Amino acid sequence: DGLLVGPYEGLLSPGEQTKVRTEWAEGPPSHFAFDLFPPSLDRLEGCLLSAMSVVPALGEVGFKSIVNGPTIWTGDSLARCGRTRLPGYYDFNSLTYGVAQSLALAEYLGHIITEGEQPYDMATEFDPLRYGGWATPEYTAAKVLETYSHNNAISYPQESRPAGRDVVAKSDAHRALQATLASHGAVFSFSNAGVEVPLVFLPGGAGAAPLDLKTFASHAWAPLAEEEAQHLLRAVGLGLASFS
Repeated sequence: DGLLVGPYEGLLSPGEQTKVRTEWAEGPPSHFAFDLFPPSLDRLEGCLLSAMSVVPALGEVGFKSIVNGPTIWTGDSLARCGRTRLPGYYDFNSLTYGVAQSLALAEYLGHIITEGEQPYDMATEFDPLRYGGWATPEYTAAKVLETYSHNNAISYPQESRPAGRDVVAKSDAHRALQATLASHGAVFSFSNAGVEVPLVFLPGGAGAAPLDLKTFASHAWAPLAEEEAQHLLRAVGLGLASFS
């Protein structure tokens, strides 16, 4: 008899944080196979103390075994499942929750292979090609670390997590446009696709108070967005396409 504890540690100090192995860009070395890393309980101290407060017996029984091994993640924690640029070759990997995701995604991919199309539109979520050349190793490392550490955190519908934003290459024209929009109060969203666009423009320009985007309802920016939409309908509007 025993208890299995599998925590997802959050962001820790730089010297203790989860390691993203950027040197394994092509996968783990062939000799690694089913090897494990050395135990690292210090990194999990906060998680284990929380577990003991929920199940006090954990503080009495001790540890029988410690498993510290690699896991595969994408920047948005979603699988890569679908066609690739090689005709006849399909990608089906990076399942962070294999037991929970594999059956449904196998049916999804099977339909693509046999029918030539998705059974339903999930390209944004699972298309293996959703990450382009802009997704550099630096971006991937930053985004995977952020996503992994927020695995058990609350996700909000309009939350815009910042990791990777500062390493996505931008042209001089992009930076100039972004600075101009920011001077007019633009609040930028940053998607997992590496696209940064104005979410809304705040009155007061660059000096406006920042918005709290971590909410499920009563968004402070909603009336401002509605005002912009009404202005577009009743007066003169300027459409701005996404820029990345």
